[in-house]
Amino acid sequence: MNAKVKTYLTIPVLFIIVALVWSIVGNSLLKNSEIVREGSNSPLINKLTTNLFVKDVNTSIDFYTELLNFEVEMTVPDSGKLDFAIIRNGEIELMLQSYDGIKSALPNRIPDELTPSFLLFFEVSDLDSIYNKTKSAVLIKDKHQTFYGTNEFSIADPDDYIIGFSQFIEN
Repeated sequence: MNAKVKTYLTIPVLFIIVALVWSIVGNSLLKNSEIVREGSNSPLINKLTTNLFVKDVNTSIDFYTELLNFEVEMTVPDSGKLDFAIIRNGEIELMLQSYDGIKSALPNRIPDELTPSFLLFFEVSDLDSIYNKTKSAVLIKDKHQTFYGTNEFSIADPDDYIIGFSQFIEN
């Protein structure tokens, strides 16, 4: 195996390590938390960050920053064609990882085809503004009122992850 192939195979592993380190170190930098012992009323888990496997990290960054006001926290590499990114909107954090990279890192665990199997669901305070801002996205389900007292709509991101938005109806 030549050096170029070895380097290529280690890059996806580096992204997983960066994601894990960021989840641990980044969280401790943002919040001064302690490990909670068994029997405590405090949760053992302090944070959940969704890692979306995407076809093109740059395209996904454009979508989430332009339509949903996310900001880029970090990327790997720093510029050019990206393999990994962390984006944030307030307390909401998403990791975007290239599908090819994660497939190389975990070949026996990642399916051969990128198929989103969940949706992102955001509770919002101004559904109409988000609806108007996301008109260029693929509309999955138009605005509607639910039986449980919310107005909602859903769109798809560039990788067909469904993104739902919900606002409670004020009486």
